[in-house]
Amino acid sequence: MNSALWIIGLGAILSTAASTGYASDDALALSFEADLEIGLETVYASDDPDEEYNEAYVSGEASIEYAFSEDILAFAQMSMESVADAEGTRAFQDLGVYISELGVLFDFEPVQLTLGKFSPSLGAANDALPGFFGADFVDEYEFEEALGFSIEAGLGSGTLGAAVFYADDTGLSESWGQKRGRNTVSDGGVGNTGKLNNFTLTYDLELDDTTVHAGFRHLSKGEGDAEAERGVVLAFAHDVSNAIEIIGEVAHFSHFEGSPEDATFGALGVSYETGFATYSASVTRREIDGIGADTLFSAGFDKELSDYSSLTAGYAFTEEEGVESHRLAVAVVFEFGG
Repeated sequence: MNSALWIIGLGAILSTAASTGYASDDALALSFEADLEIGLETVYASDDPDEEYNEAYVSGEASIEYAFSEDILAFAQMSMESVADAEGTRAFQDLGVYISELGVLFDFEPVQLTLGKFSPSLGAANDALPGFFGADFVDEYEFEEALGFSIEAGLGSGTLGAAVFYADDTGLSESWGQKRGRNTVSDGGVGNTGKLNNFTLTYDLELDDTTVHAGFRHLSKGEGDAEAERGVVLAFAHDVSNAIEIIGEVAHFSHFEGSPEDATFGALGVSYETGFATYSASVTRREIDGIGADTLFSAGFDKELSDYSSLTAGYAFTEEEGVESHRLAVAVVFEFGG
């Protein structure tokens, strides 16, 4: 049996046994959350006309959790998005639905253990950089949809995290609707090994108004890769005031994505919250040996419309391999559950 199924099955067995043994009716709980984003995005000017496109899109996520007890819960998340890159003009096309997370979490303070399918984080900027386009470069080095296990534990005044995993190669890597194709080990790529031989280590520390994050990752080489990839990340977030926050991150990778080249990323963002809306700006620099340096500048606008909806808009200028492009986007986000 695939080792991933052993991981998920073991978690389910343990959680069922635990709930049968000591979970009370009061401890049982089912919670549901979902968001739906409907928007327009365009590359309206580019040195390369083939890069220009106009898209009306819809995307969303739905998450469900079932608590067997105060300490053990099962979780699942389903995602919907266009699973193919936009070209020309596209409206609500190429939509695929897939399981992005599935597993069991054991919360035994101060230790948390997660088994199943999840996304083992390395940096903080992918989630923390503000604006519609703010994370467009830094998301390239995050690893999503992995099978394995992770542990978080309090250490000193901070939190230590560790994860061991590999890229999901089960039927859960396929999508319904528009097919994105099931992942297999023969597809190659670092971390796509079918073995628990990839890992991350992270540490988060809160110091008054400043949070510091450090991470290290090893991704074993997959089929066709020249080398294994190793990366280190250092990030911070600082509240200048109740309204202003600054976020920065630096990341370096040897043999980026299994290639002979190294890569370095640097990102800096700031957000300013007023009673009307939140304004933001960020700049990211990406440099890959033998390819050169690329730049992303973004500006964002976010406004709460109601307790369950918000408006988000953004502008981005990118220079990639000498090609300059301009992008605009606007979207409405609806939130459900809680």
